[in-house]
Amino acid sequence: YVFFGALRKEWAPKKLEPPRGSFVVQGLVEIKGSKGRVLFDVQSCYDPKEAKYVVVNAGIRSIKQWNQKPKGGH
Repeated sequence: YVFFGALRKEWAPKKLEPPRGSFVVQGLVEIKGSKGRVLFDVQSCYDPKEAKYVVVNAGIRSIKQWNQKPKGGH
C-alpha cells in the first residue's frame, strides 16, 4: 500500500496535445476482478478521418484489493 500511495501522490497526467483535426476524449475506466478493482484515468485523441484513436494515455487513479477469509472455526 505504501507504493500505491506514493504512486498516487507523485503521478500527474501529461498535458495532452491533440493532433490537428482530432478531438480529446477523457474519462474513468474501472476494471473489476475477483481479487480487487483498478480505476484508470484515461485521455485519448480520436481522429475522425482515420476513424481511430491516435493517442491514448492512461494512469492509475485508485486500486482496491479485497480478501475474504474463509468462515469457520478451529
